[in-house]
Amino acid sequence: MRLGDSLRFVTLGEQDALASNNFVVHVRVSGPLAARFPEEDVMNSNKWIRQTHRWVSIAFTVAVIINIAAMGQGEPVVWVGLLALFPLILLLLTGLYLFVLPYAARWRGAESARVRG
Repeated sequence: MRLGDSLRFVTLGEQDALASNNFVVHVRVSGPLAARFPEEDVMNSNKWIRQTHRWVSIAFTVAVIINIAAMGQGEPVVWVGLLALFPLILLLLTGLYLFVLPYAARWRGAESARVRG
């Protein structure tokens, strides 16, 4: 788009014609249509899981340090040995989820391309 060009709405047929001639067509979805595409909700949940994974890793590190300090004091209590187990299980679950994310995105992309056809 050049300086001074005016903006106007185009129909879907015009969008296809412009795209076939290497024009870039920007489409903004708002209102009721935006609710049909929950990508932003997925991104927020992914961000939340990443943040949880980071904080749980800090809790796991602290639990391991406590465990090592307790072993240095002599015979540790059983629960101190199990202290790191809960954060470790959470790290496993969130880590597996984060590991699968790129593969799931590729699968979803291939699936949507197959539907569009």
